[in-house]
Amino acid sequence: MLYFLPLIFFALLLLGGCQNSQPIEYRSCLSPATSIIHELAQQSFRDETLKHEVARLEIESFTEFPQKSDKEAELNFRIVFSALRKTTQSKLNGNFFIAITDQKENPLLKKIFPLEIIFEGKKKFQRKITEVTIPVPLKLMDQCEKYKVFIGFDLRGEELERNLRRLGQKTP
Repeated sequence: MLYFLPLIFFALLLLGGCQNSQPIEYRSCLSPATSIIHELAQQSFRDETLKHEVARLEIESFTEFPQKSDKEAELNFRIVFSALRKTTQSKLNGNFFIAITDQKENPLLKKIFPLEIIFEGKKKFQRKITEVTIPVPLKLMDQCEKYKVFIGFDLRGEELERNLRRLGQKTP
């Protein structure tokens, strides 16, 4: 048995030389972390009195597909929206955004996209999948741990205040 120890040691020494001597680059991510902003995940539509909600848009989920080449990078999203109506209106229109921030959430880029959901027949609930692409600087993909991506409805004024009140938060 002791005769085999030098042979095993010699075999391990030879195998150790077969390893790749190039340093391995470990990346903590492939693209920046993306999330839906809870306070901006719904958009309500009111009647003329502004007391009753007659329809609602909601961001249900998303899938992100980052792509990168030597010269450019882009973030591709497939976002699932849902719409609920309590009236006979045939479509809902809104705007949603995708924003990129640094780690302290200082905005660096914001793209606004239109959204239109058309109800089929007398359906009260409708779902729509929208695909969007945002070209981004290469450094965003190369240093993705330094950035964040947010998705939400582009709400302003009374709509934003109503959403914040509904969620029990103070208005800005």
